[in-house]
Amino acid sequence: LVVAGVRVLGEEKARELRRIGARDSKTLGTLGATNLARRLLEALGSENTRVVVLHPREYEARRRATGNNVSKLLAEVNVQIFEELGSEVELFVVDEFGKAARSYIEPRLPPGVRLVVRPGAEDDVAVAAASVLARARYLEEMEALSGEVGFELPRGATHVLEVAQWLVEERGLEGLKKVAKVHFGTTARILEALGEEKTGE
Repeated sequence: LVVAGVRVLGEEKARELRRIGARDSKTLGTLGATNLARRLLEALGSENTRVVVLHPREYEARRRATGNNVSKLLAEVNVQIFEELGSEVELFVVDEFGKAARSYIEPRLPPGVRLVVRPGAEDDVAVAAASVLARARYLEEMEALSGEVGFELPRGATHVLEVAQWLVEERGLEGLKKVAKVHFGTTARILEALGEEKTGE
């Protein structure tokens, strides 16, 4: 899980980010996201950006700590980022990740900070810049995890079943837990399929 936040102080900085090309990272390819992230980091400075990475095992531990509530976990990470960047911030814009997102975040913000939680928030330049930083870091982390297993791991849903099944067969469930979120139905399907195969032997 990768979540990023960007602090934009003043309209002049917002205009600069728009000139650089800050936009929804879903419109960018791998190289485009990496290059744009570098330019955004240069423009913003490290003091105005935060990227939080939860590797699979840490993600699982923190998800369980929230009672298996991924929205609560995402809220925790967003609040963490706000706490690190919140100085001088009057408006906190969050791309909606669940219907209860506002109720989880709002009570943990200091008085006087206005919270906006809505779908499609990447039209806000700060959210757009954050999405680019998150995507670039996600790609970097996926490359590192791919290096650990010795081949390129799929990004998204394509070919996930085949790769996950191979990992479980070769390295067991623990091997899968090192590189994947295992609370989704995909894992149960793989284990069930392997169990059926083993039963049939």
